Amino acid sequence: MLPSDVSGSGLIAVGLVALLCLLGPLLVQIFWARGRRWLWAGFGLGVLTFTVTQLLIRIPLITVVLPVLPEWQALLSHAVWAALVLSFSAAVFEETGRLLVLTLFFRTRRRTQADGVAFGLGHGGIEAFVLVGLSLVGVLVMGILVKAGQWGSLTATMPPEAAAALQSQLGAVTVLAATAGGLERVAAVALHVGLSVLVLLGVERGRPVAAWLLAMLIHGVANFVAVVALTVWGWPVLAVEALLLVVAAIAIAWVVRIRPAFASGAGDRGDESPGESDQVARGEL
Repeated sequence: MLPSDVSGSGLIAVGLVALLCLLGPLLVQIFWARGRRWLWAGFGLGVLTFTVTQLLIRIPLITVVLPVLPEWQALLSHAVWAALVLSFSAAVFEETGRLLVLTLFFRTRRRTQADGVAFGLGHGGIEAFVLVGLSLVGVLVMGILVKAGQWGSLTATMPPEAAAALQSQLGAVTVLAATAGGLERVAAVALHVGLSVLVLLGVERGRPVAAWLLAMLIHGVANFVAVVALTVWGWPVLAVEALLLVVAAIAIAWVVRIRPAFASGAGDRGDESPGESDQVARGEL
């Protein structure tokens, strides 16, 4: 592979998106938690929830355990059914973990919208960091090495199929592809914020199961439509990302609107004075 085969502008875009995925949610959390240090607990719990439900349970299950089953291999041969199962399994694992952690953690303290936002930033942030940011760093390093004329050294000990896959991956590095990946992560983090606030509000208002079911439905449908639109319906990638950004914008608008449904914002300031806990504005799930 020649250095000219790798897009220099594409590599710059990949580097910027990698920074966005690795540091973006953390920087937003630093801003969000200014003067409210207790919000770091929610952020950490969001990180923990994704790590356990996805990295330690679901992903090993679908990559190590299920592939040995003939039924699973047959399912994956049908694009729509595979997208349905993978999309809603992610929703079930993540939203169940979200419900359990938010319910247990907030048994003895006031629940606020700010806690839900911090939780969502942690959940979506670690997802962006591990699943996208780190892989983009790998692509960036490989691309830089190829630009430096090291393609022969990189592939000297690789099987031919692995070298071909790497060549295809580096050849697909473009500004458009990197931008689409960045937009997808922004939308995903925003959706996680919205879903976290939704589930926390359900716990606060004594309707945790209803909130959990609604969160699973929203999560699963968003995943499914995005995957099918791209792989089955043949939508342009930017059209898919535009759709996801609309969903994300709706989620954030709802998060802002629903704030009065939590305890009058006093908990957002860290005030825990008696009497203020009775000032609960009515809201809807």
